[in-house]
Amino acid sequence: MVISAGTIVSSLASGAVIQRFGTGKVTLVSCLLTAGALLGFAMSPSLIWLMLFAIPFGLGAGSVDAALNNYEATHYKAHHLSWLHCFWGVGATLGPIIMAQFITGSNSWRDGYLSVAGTCAVAAA
Repeated sequence: MVISAGTIVSSLASGAVIQRFGTGKVTLVSCLLTAGALLGFAMSPSLIWLMLFAIPFGLGAGSVDAALNNYEATHYKAHHLSWLHCFWGVGATLGPIIMAQFITGSNSWRDGYLSVAGTCAVAAA
């Protein structure tokens, strides 16, 4: 619920934020927020910490989604936006597969979050 609330808030504020900072900066900061939150998930000692790291995760996820969708819709044809959503679906499918591999292999959900955080950080670079 915390992630969903953050996503909704950042999506609603995205127009003003994108207009002020630009799509590139919003995307970069959003990716860094998301990667940092995933790293925080991996290191969280309790449920309270997971909930606290859910705030930047939700804010980052909503902002990057709105920024990239707006940019694609404004600058490219509709089929490009379809490809963007297609690859979002690929990532949404791979996330649980990656987590399942870590949980069954090393018995640590934390390692799965570390892996996904690293992937997000590399994508932001």
